Amino acid sequence: MSSTPNSALQPVRSRLRSPRFIVMFLALSMLFALGQFHRSSGGVLAPIFVEELMLNAKQIGLAMGAMFLAQGFIQLPSAILIDRYGPRIIISTMTLLSVAGCFVIAVADSWSGIFIGRALLGLGFAATLLGTNTIFVNWGSIELIATLTGRYLFVGGIGALCATLPLAYLIELSDLRSVFSMLGVATIVVALPTYIVTRDFPDTGTKEPGEDAVRSKKTLRGSIKGLGMVLKDHRIWPALAIALFMYSPLQITIGLWAGPFLKDVHHISAIDRSYMLLVVAIGMVIGMLIFGPIERFFNTRRTVILVSTSLIAATFLALAAFGYAHLWLAVPLFTLISLLSPFFIVVLAHGQALFPPEYAGRVVSLFNLFAVTGIFVVQYVTGFIIGAVTVDPNVTGSVLGYRLVFGMMTVTFVIVTAIYSRMSDIPPRAKILAGASA
Repeated sequence: MSSTPNSALQPVRSRLRSPRFIVMFLALSMLFALGQFHRSSGGVLAPIFVEELMLNAKQIGLAMGAMFLAQGFIQLPSAILIDRYGPRIIISTMTLLSVAGCFVIAVADSWSGIFIGRALLGLGFAATLLGTNTIFVNWGSIELIATLTGRYLFVGGIGALCATLPLAYLIELSDLRSVFSMLGVATIVVALPTYIVTRDFPDTGTKEPGEDAVRSKKTLRGSIKGLGMVLKDHRIWPALAIALFMYSPLQITIGLWAGPFLKDVHHISAIDRSYMLLVVAIGMVIGMLIFGPIERFFNTRRTVILVSTSLIAATFLALAAFGYAHLWLAVPLFTLISLLSPFFIVVLAHGQALFPPEYAGRVVSLFNLFAVTGIFVVQYVTGFIIGAVTVDPNVTGSVLGYRLVFGMMTVTFVIVTAIYSRMSDIPPRAKILAGASA
């Protein structure tokens, strides 16, 4: 394959440095940060739900997983809506559901209220990554998608950081219900300017070949047919298979069980736990920033992914074997997992590189459908495992329960690595030979 001339990317890079795109990028990143906040808040919230609402491990797994179940349910419909009406309208409109979710949790007094609130959060934020990725493709190029996405996730990762120490302090200073009421108001404040400044396409003043076709409104039938064409291409099947687990390392650790583990196994107080979770979240944010440049530097996607999944498997194994023994071993292992977890940035770029740019939104929607469904299943299964071997009513989980969960994740990522080894590499600096096999 011949390399893409650097001069061909210069107009695209200039467009991405324009004031309009920079403001759009920041607004969309802030909205994504709110979604990441809720996705990553389980480590702080799970022990609070246990104490205040007397939830058990199974209920915690279901309640936290409700956000991802709802996101999985709405992925394909939201992709079709984005195709038909454009990401700007769909992102802003769906965000109103997340506002409702914040207020439902603020008044919830039972497990069912938390479940419904988390489900509404999942529906509301379901289109943020998918819609923004579509905007990136419209404004940029496939060659730069991983780098753009990495920067977007890095800025949005501020939300994950705020879901640790700042969230714990806010709850200490006021209470859980007041915090979620404030989050509902904050979501409205961020969604409105996002709608105002975002544009689905750049105003270049000239038309590029095929631009009219891309800009035209797609029919419902055409959007569904496009999803079918992506699924028919066997090249993407290994990537879709591992997509079930590509978000799981983050959501199993910082998003759910890291906080209860530190409380139950190492007896760490709420504020001290939040400091440690902040360190873990910083690892995730650093990983989101570096994975895009790494794939371009080494000019390989497949190898970057395989090395990452192998190291994740090894780290989960170390956590299962030694994480209970000493606190200062457990926290670095959690942090290493969070640092490696953004390998999914490269998985998304790899999948998109198989198809023409107009298929980008459909590819991302399929990956997210598999991924968030996998999160729900894994969180439910791990909650069941922990609940099944825990007899002490004063803790969320036992040492054995957590070790079994980390062991399960070890086996899972050994299998993930084996499956992805069947993918053909598409170097990011190679000329894209996109085209779905019909």
